[in-house]
Amino acid sequence: MGRIIDDAMVAKAEVSQREMEKWIDALPREKANSILKQLLEGQGQQAERSIRNRFAAWRRGLQTGDTGAPRRTVGELRQNAEKVRLTRLEKQKRERKQREIKRREERKAYLKDISRDFAKAWASVREPVERVSGRGYDEACRKLVDIAEAYDLFATKKQFHKELKRFMAGHLRRKALIQRLVKAGIWEEK
Repeated sequence: MGRIIDDAMVAKAEVSQREMEKWIDALPREKANSILKQLLEGQGQQAERSIRNRFAAWRRGLQTGDTGAPRRTVGELRQNAEKVRLTRLEKQKRERKQREIKRREERKAYLKDISRDFAKAWASVREPVERVSGRGYDEACRKLVDIAEAYDLFATKKQFHKELKRFMAGHLRRKALIQRLVKAGIWEEK
């Protein structure tokens, strides 16, 4: 039944040979290939319906001179693209800010946890230092940096330096550890 209606629509419109040729020339190659495949696969009715509907839609567009979409100038398109870009950048900035706030809150909670039991924190540094390896010293240095920051936020720097001197009393020969601590800014070479 759809075919009969489509046939009547095309016949009524008095299709000229020139219009068909113009439309066929403008038909995208992918669409033409798709229709040809349908024909070869024995789907002639679907292919015919599809092609007739596309042609009828194209002709309606010619008759009204309107595709249904408002016409925009290149300048308007550029303005819209710039607005979209700025909106995207603003969204990315907000998301980065939110991630940074969340990271800081998590860091502060972690440091508060360390401050609840500084003795335990100092004890956790001994094991990696006793391994006497670069990896162990790196781990110990990270832990000491965290402990220093926890003291800074929840106690005093003076207390940290006092405890660090006490801790380092047995490790002053470990030059690789000392270099890491100096580089991290929590120990001064003498």
